[in-house]
Amino acid sequence: MSSALLLDLRAWPAFVGLRRLLWAFALAAAALATGCKEASLGVCASAADCQSGATCDQSQSPAVCVIPASGCTPLCGGGAVCVAGSCVTPDGGGHDAGNDAGPDAGHDAGTDGGADGGHDGGADGGADGGPADTTGPAIDVLTDGRATLYGGAAVVDITVNITDPGGSGTTGTTAKLLVTGHAAFTATVGAGGVANFIVTLDDALAPPGQNTQVFFSIEGRDLAGNVTTLGVGATPKAVIRVDRAPPTGTIDPVAGWHTQVETLNLTGTVADPGGLLGGGKTSVTILHGAAEVGSGTVTTATATTGTWSAQVDLSALVFPATEGAWAFSARLTDASGNPGTVSGGSAQVDAAGPQFGPITLLTSDDYTQPDGGHLFKADGGVLAFTAQVTDVSGVAGVCAKYLGEASLPDGGCPHAATPGAANVWSFARPRPGSATALSGATPP
Repeated sequence: MSSALLLDLRAWPAFVGLRRLLWAFALAAAALATGCKEASLGVCASAADCQSGATCDQSQSPAVCVIPASGCTPLCGGGAVCVAGSCVTPDGGGHDAGNDAGPDAGHDAGTDGGADGGHDGGADGGADGGPADTTGPAIDVLTDGRATLYGGAAVVDITVNITDPGGSGTTGTTAKLLVTGHAAFTATVGAGGVANFIVTLDDALAPPGQNTQVFFSIEGRDLAGNVTTLGVGATPKAVIRVDRAPPTGTIDPVAGWHTQVETLNLTGTVADPGGLLGGGKTSVTILHGAAEVGSGTVTTATATTGTWSAQVDLSALVFPATEGAWAFSARLTDASGNPGTVSGGSAQVDAAGPQFGPITLLTSDDYTQPDGGHLFKADGGVLAFTAQVTDVSGVAGVCAKYLGEASLPDGGCPHAATPGAANVWSFARPRPGSATALSGATPP
């Protein structure tokens, strides 16, 4: 019987482990207790007499069922089969035959990549304890870019929600606002999934001199690394409207002549297709050359059309002693601050006095001097003469006075002329009388 015991011991390779060695000792003890007639696996005549996984050892007497070195101890049950010393269920490892190393109590959260041997030999396809997060976050643009029109160099604040319900979360991740051909704008996702992007409208985003719609996409990720991109056009709110085109306009003709002491009233029209008038920086400024000489207001008819009016105080300007056209332009500014200049304005300004033509004596003189001068006696009848007086803006009145004669107390003219045809003014002045000292000079 001792030889049978030795054969049983030699059947267990050392690497099978202490568990199988102890089982072999138990088997041998059982054989001794029964007088070696029947082991715990039973005697056999052939392998058909043994349980699945055991073989009939004919080298012993009597032959007994034994587990080969490559078998599983204890024998596999529950429909499992022994493969390379480990019990494996036919479905490829959906349920471990033994205890897992983790707390899932024998059931993996996901399908194993291969057969378990009682203890998981490698990582499961998914983390034990729950489903894996393989879905990207949800993105919602809160700021509706269609509602606002920005000027050049404006700083735009765009708020976006990036959330991951039921997932790993997004707080603390970095989100991106992407515009084709421009460096990305980044924002850190805060509590509640809120991300605020700060976008400065530089010339690369919004070229000067034109109206632009800047379309953008948003890229967000969760803490598990899953990425979602809200593409261009996915929501109509994902746009920045930029107005960098100047307004246009006209200047109404200025009628008549104006003196250099008047306040000049000017008017015109303004239009800003694709832009905005009214409020903001909307204004009109009158320029003479590069100098600002007047200002006014814009009255809107619609959001993009209107009229303007402005005033220029000519008395505050310096004019040469001339008469003629005074050129000006109007600088029109829209609500976004874009200036557009309308040229071609002109007003006729009279900054010179009237011009005197020939003076014709109608009363015969009392003595003609050798040089052609005329002398009149101090006493006598009325002195009559005419004078031609012209001015581009018209002559309001002509006054005659003897040399040294004072004006009337109210500042009026002591000897006013009567206007006639062809700018000829007529005078009828009484002689001063012999009591008035005269110089003998030609009267003015």
